Amino acid sequence: MKEGLVSNKLKLILLIATTAFGASDWPRFRGPNGSGVSTDRNLPIEVGPDRNVVWKVKTPNGHSSPIVAGGRVWITGQEGDERIVLCYDAKSGRQLWRQSVTKARAEVVNPENGFSTPTPATDGNSVFVYFPDFGLIAYSVEGKEMWRVPLGPFGGVQGMAVSPIYAEGNVVMLIDTPEEAFLAAFDAATGKQVWKTERPIGFLGSYATPALHESASGGMEIVVAGAVELTGYQAKTGERLWWAHGVTNAPAAPPLIADDSVYTLEPTGNGAPPFKEMLAQFDKNKNGKIELSEVTG
Repeated sequence: MKEGLVSNKLKLILLIATTAFGASDWPRFRGPNGSGVSTDRNLPIEVGPDRNVVWKVKTPNGHSSPIVAGGRVWITGQEGDERIVLCYDAKSGRQLWRQSVTKARAEVVNPENGFSTPTPATDGNSVFVYFPDFGLIAYSVEGKEMWRVPLGPFGGVQGMAVSPIYAEGNVVMLIDTPEEAFLAAFDAATGKQVWKTERPIGFLGSYATPALHESASGGMEIVVAGAVELTGYQAKTGERLWWAHGVTNAPAAPPLIADDSVYTLEPTGNGAPPFKEMLAQFDKNKNGKIELSEVTG
């Protein structure tokens, strides 16, 4: 499911039988490495509100997806200014704990997006949550806050949607907006920033959560479908290893890795025209800038 496109109505978590009993973990957005593919077998062919459901529970408004690990389910949501993390028992649906923080500032988002769109990630010991109007937070699986890192504001056009991922002992965040773009890693145990790599800034930014690739040399790579370029980074250091221009402009779907190939989906076609052409079209007061009042409508 694409981030940011879940209804903002009251959500329901529906857990099918194989998910609750003996299935593999689903530790991040779209499961293992963001592929949306499970290796579990004998899954129900039909799933619905009254078919093959072990339990269901109402959750607060929000757009994040649930993650599953070690027999627990986590999901985020929002109620007013409160940003919420919920944990449930995967077998029974019983709520195990609830934690929350208060937003740090006001953010402007597209009505189809929201304030709790990013999906949590887990390494099996901690749960890592990103709220765009607050920052990055880590909880133990028992619900104890481990650390927090304030981030932003970043000024995304539609609001933020990229989810954190876990790689090589770090929590990795992609920030890709028209005002600021970088990839950063934070130590999963302490929240201390390990490295930060600046990225090219695009016209609309990216909404695509990164993927991971084990290279032939044995090193882990972080693959980013960002505005301007598709890029591979060394997970340990953030070094930019390879890149491809003209592939992505405003991606929303995560890159899919199969063997040694990377597949991307680009919803917007060609990139923005050269800035001088946009100036000629929109810069009515001829001050060399395009202001919001000049592109109204």
